[in-house]
Amino acid sequence: MRTFGYMLTKCLLLREVGVGLQLLTPSYNNLGFSYAAEIHGLWVLKGYAPLMAMTRASSRSVSPVFETKESVLKYALAHQQIEVVIQLEYSVEVKESFILVKARVDNIRVHVAKLGFGKGEENNVYMYERHFPSRVRVWVGPEAGASYVSSLTLGRSTDNIEKETETQKVLKGSFGETKVPKMKAMTRTTTRTKARSWRLDQDSDGHVAIFDTTLCDNMTGVEVSTWQPHVGDDAGPNGRVDRDQVGQSFQKRYTGANRSFTKAGNWVFSEGLEAAKWRLNKEMEGSVLKWRIGGQVWVSYLPNEVKSSYFETRCVEWCDEVDLPLILGAY
Repeated sequence: MRTFGYMLTKCLLLREVGVGLQLLTPSYNNLGFSYAAEIHGLWVLKGYAPLMAMTRASSRSVSPVFETKESVLKYALAHQQIEVVIQLEYSVEVKESFILVKARVDNIRVHVAKLGFGKGEENNVYMYERHFPSRVRVWVGPEAGASYVSSLTLGRSTDNIEKETETQKVLKGSFGETKVPKMKAMTRTTTRTKARSWRLDQDSDGHVAIFDTTLCDNMTGVEVSTWQPHVGDDAGPNGRVDRDQVGQSFQKRYTGANRSFTKAGNWVFSEGLEAAKWRLNKEMEGSVLKWRIGGQVWVSYLPNEVKSSYFETRCVEWCDEVDLPLILGAY
């Protein structure tokens, strides 16, 4: 897949910078590759997409002085491929009057791979700049209009901030032959705030369950996938401050104890969302249904080790079919 992704990246780069090639070659938008399967009680979706083939959601470059350096940076960023594995664990219970189907997120892995760089280019500092996942949206459920589904139940979403309050009360007193009894009371309250980098939500579209994870900046609270830096005349009174704060939050993002990604720049999600539940008609017992599973991934770029004003967010979407066996002993 990486070899094909590298070849496709070169074609898309030539189309973007070539004079007249835009009219001779077709336009690629949201081009990705995926396949899905049901195995051992899991629905597994694997998706691949070169960065250049992903839809650009937003971008901004505000330093024309560094145009040459940013061209090198953009060239390095173009040689990346998003590799995603989505695993949903499902179970089927046959009740007296209905069939209960449960599905929860077992594992989501997003890997940002470099394409085609040799040993001679490893010393280039731009080769270590890469995009990072900023939002992952997964959905699963029956096809639209399926009459055998009677209801869908979702789990709760999580707050982005957790607060822990610790209260300590100290009471001191002294008794003796003094005319005025002495009594001293002291109360101490400590509040600890724990901010999560990722907000976890559940939603629905008809009978389709949606699991949504969004990266938030702990300092400003903005959602990175929808954030757009503003500069110049269109900036608000706090525009530059907000942009600087968000940029500083994601510098050195692959080091430190509180990082949101692995040291290799990848992201792994394994827990936090409750299961979704469907109730199906009892008459469907013994059949194998075709359900839809899909994923949508946003990746964003903010400078990590280099000084640059370049920012962008890209998005790709996949959708496939998986089997749902309603046969006892099949799962």
